[in-house]
Amino acid sequence: PETAEAARARGGFTRAARDWREIIEDPSIEIVHIATPNVYHREVLCAAIEAGKHIYCEKPLAATLAEARAVGAKLASYGGTSQMVLQNRFFAATVKAAELAREGFLGEVLCVRGAYLHSGTLDAHKALNWKATIAQGGGGVVNDLGPHILDLVELLAGPIDAVSAATRIALPDRRVVVGGADAGPPTAEDHAVALVRLAGGGTGTVEVSKVATGTLDELRIEVHGTGGALRFDLMTPNWLDVFDQRRPEEGWRRVPTIGNYPDKNALRGKNAIGWVRSHIACLYNFLCAAAEGRPAAPDLAAGIRLQALCDAVYRSAASGSWCAVEEQRS
Repeated sequence: PETAEAARARGGFTRAARDWREIIEDPSIEIVHIATPNVYHREVLCAAIEAGKHIYCEKPLAATLAEARAVGAKLASYGGTSQMVLQNRFFAATVKAAELAREGFLGEVLCVRGAYLHSGTLDAHKALNWKATIAQGGGGVVNDLGPHILDLVELLAGPIDAVSAATRIALPDRRVVVGGADAGPPTAEDHAVALVRLAGGGTGTVEVSKVATGTLDELRIEVHGTGGALRFDLMTPNWLDVFDQRRPEEGWRRVPTIGNYPDKNALRGKNAIGWVRSHIACLYNFLCAAAEGRPAAPDLAAGIRLQALCDAVYRSAASGSWCAVEEQRS
């Protein structure tokens, strides 16, 4: 209660709750933003769905695929608006890339390379948090960074059918603190890499890491097809690189997308954008949908799909073999 009250005062909020049930059970609260450790997501999500709240949920949807499916079983009777916080979809450059992919610009997708790289685990003076512990549903970088890059891979290159993955705890001697108490060494991976096989026949790689020395918040994706190629780097968020196979002599073109979102409801502007802008656009997308009483995308069902992808990575890493992505079941 002390930290909740301190956060309320610092943020200028109306009230602070000691129990999440106070929020769910309050009829005056219409929107719930679920940003707890992953291990609590399933219970809170199910209660929020039953209460008919509009839901803005951090990734991953839950701690495990089984828990995500338990949430999915509630969706048939859900009448609210839901959205996953996958802000990297909402850069002008990734919005434009998705538009080109939908229009068939890429042709048949041949290969894809995606990576999301951090270096935060390298700092020996900084204690790791609950994300480094399986007990808190952290699941490491696959559950933490994986949904972002896997979402963009499927958005631009199409569905993933199967994966062959490897994970590791590269720095097992790091200190983990949860709730102010020492939680022992990390039990969740800080680096993972996967070969992916696309439903359309293409292949590719996906890598996530918190031990990538020299990186900051570096998400990169490159998709090659028979008709063209697309390339995006989060460190240069104002640009989308485009290659048109019909005019190969032009080479790669760097398109200045800046703030030119094509959606009629979207935020627009000629100014350069940054990391915060994607979060603002993501939240704006959700709030517009909730206010207008329509679905938002990516919704909770998309979160279940991403959980299935992460689950396939974990199963493959444990077995040392290719694993199919399990079909979504209600």
